[in-house]
Amino acid sequence: MPAAERSRGRHPPSEAMTLFIAKRVGLALITLWILSVIVFFAGQVLPGDPGRAILGPLAAESAVKQLDHQLGVDQPLITQYWDWITSFVRGDMGNSYQFRAPVEPFISSAIGKSLELAAVAFVEGMEGASNRAPATRRRIS
Repeated sequence: MPAAERSRGRHPPSEAMTLFIAKRVGLALITLWILSVIVFFAGQVLPGDPGRAILGPLAAESAVKQLDHQLGVDQPLITQYWDWITSFVRGDMGNSYQFRAPVEPFISSAIGKSLELAAVAFVEGMEGASNRAPATRRRIS
């Protein structure tokens, strides 16, 4: 490629594709991080005390405070977020307070169905977008 084209910001096709993929992966990671912050803090602003919700309204205040300490909800939000996200990255999705069991089996049983649904939606979307499916387009619109 001539030096004049390189100086105008043009890259060879393979380099351009690598750059494009790197940008997309970077944007996806930033999006996932922002989403994780939103999900975490949305759960934290809900009213109520987790210790009180688990032990019930008649539990002693000392027992509630002890459970809050065990759960880590008495720590600053930044510390709670860091513990939550680092555990998630390590594969520890935590425990369900409602079922008193690890969350991972509940998620893994549903992930297959979600992936199947996503695959069907992708195929249908590609079929609808292609020029080979005029009957589908007429039927949808």
